[in-house]
Amino acid sequence: MNSELNNKETQVSNKNEYNDKDILQDVLTSLKSLDSLYSIAKQEASNEELYDSFDEFEMDVSECQREAFETMYALGWYTLTKSPQTKIDETLKKFNQMKQELQQN
Repeated sequence: MNSELNNKETQVSNKNEYNDKDILQDVLTSLKSLDSLYSIAKQEASNEELYDSFDEFEMDVSECQREAFETMYALGWYTLTKSPQTKIDETLKKFNQMKQELQQN
């Protein structure tokens, strides 16, 4: 059974040069970092107006991040690894136990 989910990879130049795949990977990495930074900024906002602005910016960045990911996936430049059902069940059980513990406290 193939455990990878991916599309046919779009070929790019293998020369020692910055290509579309490299650029899009940098964009995605930058957007992920920016999303995290906006999350921190929201937590530390000194007033509601500032919080709302950061929240709006974070949502915009999150949408751009999703578009970059979808583009990379469609071009075959981002591969997902499928987890076995036993691993999924194990993780779900663990989080349900944690949830019950939190609800008891």
